[in-house]
Amino acid sequence: MSNLLKAEKLCRLHEHIKRATQLTPMALAESLEISLSTLYNYIEELRLYGAEVCYDKLTQTFSYANYFEFTLIIKSEDQNLVLGDAHNAQE
Repeated sequence: MSNLLKAEKLCRLHEHIKRATQLTPMALAESLEISLSTLYNYIEELRLYGAEVCYDKLTQTFSYANYFEFTLIIKSEDQNLVLGDAHNAQE
């Protein structure tokens, strides 16, 4: 998987967690088109960036226990690509 595709999936995962989307881990992995083990690897990666990711078994919801934003900015001479929370991105 390319780094850009992985970054895009991390951003989509972040949005699901931020919105506390009610999806089982398997359904969330399927919606991101990744395996369940990759989902948990991505969650661990978000934790390495400072996210406190929690899972509520009753509501089947991942959520953040802390304030956390995930934005990826890729700049080149002729274009900019912003993934994630674009309104919080710094120049």
